[in-house]
Amino acid sequence: MITYEKKDDNTLKVIEPKEVKQPSVTETVTHEYEYNFLIEQKVSITKQRDEIIAIKEKELAEVDLLIIEAEKLGITEVVKEITK
Repeated sequence: MITYEKKDDNTLKVIEPKEVKQPSVTETVTHEYEYNFLIEQKVSITKQRDEIIAIKEKELAEVDLLIIEAEKLGITEVVKEITK
């Protein structure tokens, strides 16, 4: 079970038991995160996510435009025959 503790006013301590090479042998892994670091990480990850979404939105708009133009010209999809 992961536990969270306050190390000090600015640091979160995460304690996580992990199994090592042998089953039923556990070792405790501890990570400490400064609050400012966590906030900076959130801002950075959110920015990256938004950039990726913007790229994909642009790609979708381009494909939608191509589909519309194809439909205007009467272009349709190829219907594949089902073989039994």
